[in-house]
Amino acid sequence: ASYDGVITFGDVPIRTVVPQVVLMHRPGLLDPELTFDHVEDKVAGLMRRLVSINARFADRVIVQTPWMAEGIASTYPEFKDRITVCRQPAPAAFDSSSREKIPKRTQATGLNFLYPAGYYPYKNHSLLAETSLHEGFSELVEGLVLTIEEGQTEFVYGESVSLVGYLPPERLKKYYRDSDAIVFPSLAESYGLPLIEGMVSNKAIVAADLPYARDACGENAIYFDPNSSESLFDAIVQLNEKLKSGWR
Repeated sequence: ASYDGVITFGDVPIRTVVPQVVLMHRPGLLDPELTFDHVEDKVAGLMRRLVSINARFADRVIVQTPWMAEGIASTYPEFKDRITVCRQPAPAAFDSSSREKIPKRTQATGLNFLYPAGYYPYKNHSLLAETSLHEGFSELVEGLVLTIEEGQTEFVYGESVSLVGYLPPERLKKYYRDSDAIVFPSLAESYGLPLIEGMVSNKAIVAADLPYARDACGENAIYFDPNSSESLFDAIVQLNEKLKSGWR
């Protein structure tokens, strides 16, 4: 089917005299519940202002989750009846044929985690740093891979943590394959694609107990308080016990 209008991928409606569909995916577009001392706060504030000014030029807004739809409707009431939820599928590289069988865990085997995320404040890397220094962490976790650079972070991590930087798709797929679980402590997401990639890859999920993760994973994840390293450590303990009992 053809569409005689404009499709805008940049979150902010542009001024146009033809019909326009806008794809919105940035959680920073919503009324901020989280405030960071970071230049991104100023950028997000400017974008919210532009969305409000140009809202009348958007005939339809597409988001990826009901949670994001509710947030957009609350922040920009003029969009309330113009929002469509359209979920993004996992990339073809993560199809069901690529699933790996997870061996039953033994006491002698440590868990391997992956957190594929850029270094932004809302990605909550500080929680992983704090948790990695927890007494008993190294006994449970053989490896925790973060896709950030050594020089990007000011946090101190435990010995189990590896900072590998950006991973192109094929290398990232290998890290998914070699991991036991995806850990996802992000404080704000419009979707959380790594959660979908992890589930499609047949990996366990340990995720922040927030609406975006509940919406993506349902009952298929172990959840923790994203503001508590104790809660995350307890979730790792729980995962270890569940895997040893044969849980998938």
